[in-house]
Amino acid sequence: MKKVVKPFLFGLWMLLAGILIYKYFTGNIPLREYPHLLQKWLSLFGPWGPIFYIIFFTIRPLTFLPATVLTVTGGLLFGPLQGLIFVLIGENLSANLSYIVGKYFGGEIVRKMSAHSQHLHWLDCRLYENGFMAVLVMRLIYLPFDLVGYFSGMCKIRQWDFALGTAVGILPGTVSFVLLGSSFANPRHLIFSLSVFILSLALVRILKNKKRH
Repeated sequence: MKKVVKPFLFGLWMLLAGILIYKYFTGNIPLREYPHLLQKWLSLFGPWGPIFYIIFFTIRPLTFLPATVLTVTGGLLFGPLQGLIFVLIGENLSANLSYIVGKYFGGEIVRKMSAHSQHLHWLDCRLYENGFMAVLVMRLIYLPFDLVGYFSGMCKIRQWDFALGTAVGILPGTVSFVLLGSSFANPRHLIFSLSVFILSLALVRILKNKKRH
């Protein structure tokens, strides 16, 4: 039964994702316009807007919509403080969803590949042993948000290590992009956004130097 259900679910997901991607590219709507469209859509829900925002952020990995779009939108819609809270909740939930999806659909593939390759088996074990640090660094250097989740799930990094590495690692980037979104209302936030972005890159360099030593 599992051999039938998993391919069916994967095929269904790819079909729906393909339809959405087709809509993205044929809708003649520039990516920069999506925050304003989301703002209009969420305004329809009134005080329930933040709840629907978090729900949409959570399932976003299944749509392949870039996380940055919703993060900037959070700052634009809710301001720096509330925006940061709502975005952090949505980002952490969506990250763990991408991890679960990667583990469910890709874990078996990696297991079969590592069984036939000594190098892949070594890599898989190393990631498993150093999961927190691996995820932390991947988040701090701004690797594609969802790919980090899918990859971590496929390589069977412990979910606790993944969740903790994500929660800590996304903080600088989240603050930076939320402030970028809120800068549309208050241009001074743009300076803070750039400062946090530069500090996060400096933090990555410090971590790399410590690991080298």
